[in-house]
Amino acid sequence: MYSKNETEIAVQSRHHRGYWGGLSIAACLTVLYALCTFIILVFSSVGLFWLLSSNLNREDADSLSDKVRSICSQLSHPPAKAKAGEVTWLTDEFRNTPSEKNNPNNISEQYHRFFYIRLLNPQGKVVIETPGADALWKLGVYPSLATSNPDGEVFKRQYEDGRSYWVQTGIVELGKTILVVQVALDRSDEDRLLAEYRRMLLGVQGIGLILSIFLGYGIARKGMRPLTEMTKVLKQVRAPHLQRRIAADGWPSELTSLALTFDEMMDHLEESFGRITRFSSDLAHELRTPLNSLRGEAEVALSRDRTKEEYRRVIESSLGDYERLSNVIGSLLFLARAENTDTVGVFSTFNVRTEADAVLQFYEALADEKGVTLYCEGDATLNADPDLYRRALSNLISNALQYTPIGGKITIAIKQSANGSVSVDISDTGSGIESDHLPKVFERFYRTDKARTLNPDGSGLGLAIVKSIMDIHGGRVSIQSEPGVGTTASLYFLSS
Repeated sequence: MYSKNETEIAVQSRHHRGYWGGLSIAACLTVLYALCTFIILVFSSVGLFWLLSSNLNREDADSLSDKVRSICSQLSHPPAKAKAGEVTWLTDEFRNTPSEKNNPNNISEQYHRFFYIRLLNPQGKVVIETPGADALWKLGVYPSLATSNPDGEVFKRQYEDGRSYWVQTGIVELGKTILVVQVALDRSDEDRLLAEYRRMLLGVQGIGLILSIFLGYGIARKGMRPLTEMTKVLKQVRAPHLQRRIAADGWPSELTSLALTFDEMMDHLEESFGRITRFSSDLAHELRTPLNSLRGEAEVALSRDRTKEEYRRVIESSLGDYERLSNVIGSLLFLARAENTDTVGVFSTFNVRTEADAVLQFYEALADEKGVTLYCEGDATLNADPDLYRRALSNLISNALQYTPIGGKITIAIKQSANGSVSVDISDTGSGIESDHLPKVFERFYRTDKARTLNPDGSGLGLAIVKSIMDIHGGRVSIQSEPGVGTTASLYFLSS
């Protein structure tokens, strides 16, 4: 069965695996590269096409307006030798030849503009026109005089054969005579240029997309190479080789934090693996001794017929080993439950001094027998699990009694700070603990040689249980000791 946290982690893991749709990271990066490149090319192509089209339209509109103004200006200022009403001197202007007004420095130098000009009287009769203008009139390129707008409006004509024309009209007054100027601009060259440019942009987009796929995949593969190398290193990590590390040097900055995190995880795993190994060894040792004793007594009892009194003595002598085994198993079960993060004590508010006095009263007879004085000072109120608190305090006092000589003293000092936190110090005048053993005393089954000699029936689980109880309460436990002087164990409960 999975715990709640394990189930949530599994769901999140499945979610992240499905995020890419089963594709590799390199494939997904390639798709993203290609998509981004294609979008950039599309927007760039649309922008360039719009810019070219706008420039061509503006230049054509300007050229058409300039042509209309030029003819109107020439009609308004005829040569001195010209006869009244004659416009033959405009013959050169009405020839269907390329415009000479093109600017060689702009994009329109790739083609030539062709103007088709008609000069009409108010009755709509043609006075003079450019060769070919009559054919455009029949196609309906030129608007009728009734619809012509002398204010410079441009009429646009598009035909099925792909040709397009722009037409603009001008009015000239020559005395009592009014003439109408109609100028048509053939935009077929511009349309062909835009069509070719459009095809070129589409080709560039296609080539760019293909190149972005191949180049993106190559870049992604190269970028993922450090991760592949890191994976090879990770595959070499096995239980016998937990000392292997990736090391943060030489990796890209994006993988440095991953390498550091992995090395930290391996440090914890190596430490936990070593602790489990020691725990297994110590557990086997602790269980082997009473089991061997029980087996030996049973074998001796069964070696020959015994009286009821002899069997009774064997059973009575075995009770101590049974009790020791029961205590070890009970302690291990408690530690196993305490490791579960969902384990929560039954919290209530109680007087710390009252509970401490109850525990001291329980050990008073044993202390009197050993000639040890028990003393408690201070007072405080605490919100915690009273049973767990008494168990932690009982374990510490029991340890102190084991290692305090006759005439010694065990003191419980209770203090409550202004922020509500509570500290309980259990001090003794016992044999003390060497400094090199202090960091390990809270490990399961850890016992010094002196402890095994002074208390051979101990299991080395008492302090481990105390630490687990403090972890449940969100507090901490610490030990200070000096050989030959004594030991002080401090319980620190945070304010609730």
